[in-house]
Amino acid sequence: MEPLATLFERPLHPAAGVLPEPLRKLYGGHLAFPQSPGRPYVVANFVSTLDGVVSYDIAGSSGGGHVSGFNPQDAFVIGLLRACADAVMVGAGTLHGDPGHVRTASFIFPEAQRRYAELRQALGKTTLHPLNVIISGSGRVDLAEPTFHTPGLKTLIVTSRAGRAHLEATHGAALATTRVATAGDGPALAPEVILTLLYRELGVRLLVHEGGPTLLGPFLAEGLIDELFLTIAPWVAGRSTDTRRPGLVEGVTFSPEAAPGLELVSAKQAGDHLLLRYRAQLLAQTMGRAAPADAVRVDHGRTTGTVTCDGNLAAR
Repeated sequence: MEPLATLFERPLHPAAGVLPEPLRKLYGGHLAFPQSPGRPYVVANFVSTLDGVVSYDIAGSSGGGHVSGFNPQDAFVIGLLRACADAVMVGAGTLHGDPGHVRTASFIFPEAQRRYAELRQALGKTTLHPLNVIISGSGRVDLAEPTFHTPGLKTLIVTSRAGRAHLEATHGAALATTRVATAGDGPALAPEVILTLLYRELGVRLLVHEGGPTLLGPFLAEGLIDELFLTIAPWVAGRSTDTRRPGLVEGVTFSPEAAPGLELVSAKQAGDHLLLRYRAQLLAQTMGRAAPADAVRVDHGRTTGTVTCDGNLAAR
């Protein structure tokens, strides 16, 4: 794989030099993340076409790899983020839309498997892989997915009370080997409740959010996305009235006054692909004025409540 070419980089966090030299050369610099007091630091990671499509939404071709054209540099950066993370989170729709995909660094870019393991060790991680967190308010999760059967990979399903009942009714005894956390009545699960669970009960400090768009929306609306890594693939997917092609954010709309602002941190190039890193800005910094109370609209109801954890949830 050819190293990434760094076109622009803004100093963001002190470079601690944690990346092993081979990874640093491939990435084109250092990579570091701060901690967020009281909750995990949340880094979203997506790939998009030039016209903003993040999934072709075609059976067998819905994953991000099809959007990126299976670009090796994009896969390498995904692996790098997973290697840095305490947990990787996806919605059940994303899990099922890309069947067989296991969200570990070594799965997405096996060529750097040993280097990723060295990085996790240097970062003080005590597990080979980050915890895989599946979000499903309904509890409709296919436990036959390889995610739940990969040696050394810990998994957690976060669902509602009704979702847990559905899981128990559907999977019975098979559920005994799968950890489940109940976070409210559902069907929508409040982002802050999810983050509280991961932070307090599992010790998650760095969370990589891999979508999908419907799961990203509420986190963005609540101001709970700290950074966005966005790869722009050099082609156009198109949309039509009868072809659903989701964009980066679904289920949430913002007024001009409330549109979340992002600060460009770095721009890297891999052929005709651009790999961008953004840091979230506070609304006041972005717009310089207060937003009206109805400036953000979410399609589903917001669920709050206590968190119930089932089983041994020690993540690290």
